[in-house]
Amino acid sequence: MTLYIDFPTYRFDPVTGELHLWPRLGWNPALEASDVGYFASGARVSGRGGGEASGLSRTVELPFDARDIRVASVDRDGAIVATHEDVYLDLVAGATHRWRSVSRGDDPSCVITTTGRLTNYGYQDRSKIVYDEQVVDGGTTTETLLRDVGLL
Repeated sequence: MTLYIDFPTYRFDPVTGELHLWPRLGWNPALEASDVGYFASGARVSGRGGGEASGLSRTVELPFDARDIRVASVDRDGAIVATHEDVYLDLVAGATHRWRSVSRGDDPSCVITTTGRLTNYGYQDRSKIVYDEQVVDGGTTTETLLRDVGLL
């Protein structure tokens, strides 16, 4: 079996703080003024298959749960208190927590290695969120969109 996943649905530049997303395609919701912020998730597959996928979730309130991660609080300086699989994390802005697990697939010769990362980019300037108005059926082609997200 070969696995392929979709392409990324947003682009974040940690140096400039710019976040580009395409809400008209229905992938990522627009951030509301009352929201705490965004929680970004993504996946990359390599080996027998390939591709990247990503998405943003609005963090409406804390605590916030996403899969096996719970963000409990954010302090004045942007540090977060979170848990990952019951491991307590206190991540200052710029800090990263990494983990790795190995499991067997359905085929006895298949070994699946999962590498995870939780990075706290701290507070970002909301004026640097760019809601691009690209739409596949309204003039922008899929090729242009793929080029914009760095896959072409």
